[in-house]
Amino acid sequence: MTTVDDVIQSALALPLTDRSYVTTKLIESLEPEDRLTAGEITEYDARVARHEAGETKASTSEELDAKTGQVLQRWPSLASSRPNSKSSKRSPFTKSGPETSLRPVW
Repeated sequence: MTTVDDVIQSALALPLTDRSYVTTKLIESLEPEDRLTAGEITEYDARVARHEAGETKASTSEELDAKTGQVLQRWPSLASSRPNSKSSKRSPFTKSGPETSLRPVW
């Protein structure tokens, strides 16, 4: 019966391109199943293109928090489902710089 150590030793003996391929496949096997669909990728690309063309503008996280607060004042029932902004994770699409944090407004 083949052990994990046997597999590793065999993989290490492979040429670089084959080791790279094996590594890629192993990493892919660890990725979550909730990948973006083709439609979601198309929508994301379209939004980025509109933003880069100047058709939309980015807002700071403070501006978004203020807008969200205004909406929640009008619909208090939504406030109970809003995560605490101090403890919630930031979007992976957030750009942080020394001057400000920007998020695209879509």
